[in-house]
Amino acid sequence: MRTTLRAAAALALAQAASAAVHDVWYNLTFVTTNPDGLYDKPYTVGVNGTWPPPILNVNFNDTVRVHALNSLDQPTSIHHHVRRRRRLLLPRIGPISPHSTTQGMFFNGSNYYDGAPGVTQCGIPVGQELTYEVPVDRQWGTYWWHSHTGVHYQDGLRAPFVIHPVEEAHTYDAEYTIVLSDWYHGRAEKLNKQFMNKFNPTGAEPIPDSLLIYAAQNATYLPSNENVQFNSDLSIPFEAGKTYRLRVINTGIFAMTYFWIDGHQMRVIEADGTDTEEYPVDYLTLGIAQRYSVLVTALNDTSSNYLLHANFDADMFDYVPDGLQLSTSLRLPLPLARSLNLSRSDYTSTISYGESNPTAETEVRDVLGLMQDNLLVPVTVEEQFTPTRSLELDVWFDAYDNGVNRASLLNNITYSAPNTPSLMTMLSMGNDSLTTPSIYGKMTAPEILARNDVMDVMIINFDSNSHPFHLHGHKFQITRVSTDVTSDDPSINPPHTLGAPNPMTRDTIVVPAGGAVNLAFRADNPGAWILHMEAGLAIVFMEDPLGAQQTMTLPDQLKDQCTSLGYSYTGNAAGKMSTTDLSGAPSGPFDQAHITGWTPKAKGALAGCVITALLGMLTVVWLDADELEEEVHHDMAVKAAAGGGYLKRGFKAVMGKKGSSD
Repeated sequence: MRTTLRAAAALALAQAASAAVHDVWYNLTFVTTNPDGLYDKPYTVGVNGTWPPPILNVNFNDTVRVHALNSLDQPTSIHHHVRRRRRLLLPRIGPISPHSTTQGMFFNGSNYYDGAPGVTQCGIPVGQELTYEVPVDRQWGTYWWHSHTGVHYQDGLRAPFVIHPVEEAHTYDAEYTIVLSDWYHGRAEKLNKQFMNKFNPTGAEPIPDSLLIYAAQNATYLPSNENVQFNSDLSIPFEAGKTYRLRVINTGIFAMTYFWIDGHQMRVIEADGTDTEEYPVDYLTLGIAQRYSVLVTALNDTSSNYLLHANFDADMFDYVPDGLQLSTSLRLPLPLARSLNLSRSDYTSTISYGESNPTAETEVRDVLGLMQDNLLVPVTVEEQFTPTRSLELDVWFDAYDNGVNRASLLNNITYSAPNTPSLMTMLSMGNDSLTTPSIYGKMTAPEILARNDVMDVMIINFDSNSHPFHLHGHKFQITRVSTDVTSDDPSINPPHTLGAPNPMTRDTIVVPAGGAVNLAFRADNPGAWILHMEAGLAIVFMEDPLGAQQTMTLPDQLKDQCTSLGYSYTGNAAGKMSTTDLSGAPSGPFDQAHITGWTPKAKGALAGCVITALLGMLTVVWLDADELEEEVHHDMAVKAAAGGGYLKRGFKAVMGKKGSSD
């Protein structure tokens, strides 16, 4: 044991001595792009006048400083999808934000750089700069960074972030990074207004215009066709007998994708930064924000090239437009391509053994479904956590009281960001109030965790589509997956058990339609960490608030930027130093099926309905009486011609005046 510790200490010192500092300068600007060859999009968000944004490619124990200048027309941020490992010799990483994020980064001790507006920062104002310090000292693997302001992320501000360890868990000869993404021709701001709108009560999502695929080797993107750019004729060169690592990332905003290669076997060796034992698969299923690394050994027979497939999961779409090409490997005859308004007849991606080679006949996958990522086995063994806390989250979509279709996870609350970012409330309020959930605002659905709590989270998906969930600041163990929560079959709906010797860990998971997952993580990273998906599906874990106050100091630059944007950086969710006065904090919208009490709007609507109903009834009675009286007069006049006083008696009887007969 002492020898092991000495070796570990020596290795740590060697790593510290060789660590590099990477200063990168990002001027976030609009650029015109045409990555699918169908449309010149003038409001793509690029970096330094180019798109796609640069890849971050660093080594374990390096430090990355991202200087982000916001030259756009509204605030933004950056989030880094990176996650933290256990302390000894295992890495961690940090943030970036004009609202930018590094997907999966841990930011242990620097939660304010996580890049999530409303949670850890207010955003980078237009014309201002923010420097994110991202220490890469506890993690490695395949990650990515992107704006955490939805409109900028959707419009293109996203790129891979690869961290290389001191020693790889698997051996290979070369590697490529492959980026998959849905792509919209319309500007995200406009599309989001159409989506989150009372005139879209069913919540039908905008359908992408294209599926993009592009690739890089190390930090350099592969050459692209000048006219059609990244989505046409992607060719990844292979040499006979060599083994390649393919890092595959879904950086999209909505659509799940499938990925496979004709004629070759793939072996999964990593998921979301977790090294795994080799696991052979026929295809990958990638939800939004998920990453996989696979090993692929090149064939000895190099006489043919082979299609590389990336396909949309079209089941997620409410409809499939006639011109939407669901696959990046589809070959179409020219007349059909023109009829579908596609720019090319040969729209393919390949593994290439030679430019002049023919392409082997395509392989069709008839049945595609979710990968069973819970069957993956991490290289580093860690027993299943024993939960000390549990939480059930239910995925519901419904039209809310403002007419907009939104979603909720906890107690029918659809997430709305507070006036003071949750972390800043945690760092500024009195320590006797930090564990009071209400100070963080009802609409953030806060969950307070004590230091080293082990949280078991069960997410039940009542929607008809699968949905991905990403947890900031942590990786979680996957301790149960059910594909049908109504089933009595334990192979489909297994019980939740404890004692697994080495469950799979990752930071993003897809919850099956009608199914459920159980996730477990340890609260060992003080701060505010969001678990989220889309359209209000979010809650915030307020982790060890007192520990966060004792270890974190909010940078002045972040305070100044909140002030510039008109937000508070102190106080409760309403920006007030009070545990009870939250007037002005976001409240609503609320699920119509769970509204209690009578709002003024509801009272007015009910009163209007009652008055309208009464007027309608009186109108019916009055008109019916007039018509009946006229009809009776006619009949009685006919009978009166025969003589007698029948007319008077009959009229009285019809009008219901008792005792009127003579």
